[in-house]
Amino acid sequence: MALLPLGIPQILIHGTADDIVPIEISRQYADAARNAGDIIRSIEPEGVDHFDIINAGTAIWKRTVEELRAILQ
Repeated sequence: MALLPLGIPQILIHGTADDIVPIEISRQYADAARNAGDIIRSIEPEGVDHFDIINAGTAIWKRTVEELRAILQ
């Protein structure tokens, strides 16, 4: 957060079932980024855990790829 604003659009994807990194960390970062003037979107998929987001066999992985493609266009 000390480096904000980044000056680039950002997407945070943090599952509600993540028991490794508390979701509050992403929420605090998103608030700080917005307050610093950055454009940021937060997605909190219900029931998704820490590793689902990087597991290519999950639905949230597919959404992550779609979100990244969209932001890069």
